[in-house]
Amino acid sequence: MRRRGEAGSAALEVALSLPAIALVLLGLVQSWVVVQTSLTAQEAARVAARAVSATGSVAEGTLAARRVIGTSGHIRFSGARGRPGTLVEATVTLPTGVAFVTSVRRSAVGTIEPGVR
Repeated sequence: MRRRGEAGSAALEVALSLPAIALVLLGLVQSWVVVQTSLTAQEAARVAARAVSATGSVAEGTLAARRVIGTSGHIRFSGARGRPGTLVEATVTLPTGVAFVTSVRRSAVGTIEPGVR
């Protein structure tokens, strides 16, 4: 048999612990969003650097990155107008939509291949 106060104290314990559990779950979801955005930015940078390395064209690198990230984010290239053997760096910045981590920036490097204009 239960005493009169036990049902009330169980309800109070649940009411006090639910906000903490909700905060932990929200933190896990936001962390997952940041990790997913980071992986997408890294993939877009890698694809863009590979496209510029293979074609020598920044436009091709931009198109390749846009296929991965869509219209959001910013793509920047450095060293992309060099001759074969020159390093090309593609940097992609994506917004996360998370309050404390507003954007993610990832870079990838490639070398312009011989035979490219």
